[in-house]
Amino acid sequence: MNQEQDLVNHPPHYKSHPSGVECITITEHFNFCRGNAIKYIWRAGEKDCEIKDLKKAAWYIQREIQRLEAVIKPASSGKAVTDSQPQFMHNGVGIADMYSRDELENAMKRTN
Repeated sequence: MNQEQDLVNHPPHYKSHPSGVECITITEHFNFCRGNAIKYIWRAGEKDCEIKDLKKAAWYIQREIQRLEAVIKPASSGKAVTDSQPQFMHNGVGIADMYSRDELENAMKRTN
């Protein structure tokens, strides 16, 4: 394996954890936003500015929070979002419009 392939397949800033575990081994078990947040925390200060990496992680966490808030109402209501304006849009379509009521209610049960 040449140096270029190693930098593509196993960059050092993703293998620097003291455990020896490569970042992708952990992040591939999460959804996109959560995995990216972990990735930026994992590599904070190893590739770019540490504060910049942590701000990127916070951005992905905030995006995941928005996604969850669009799918469910606060736990006190106990009902899925189906009739209110969604906070998160995907290609101009509200998340509540993309899923059936049953799918939304099941998602809410999994997060409680």
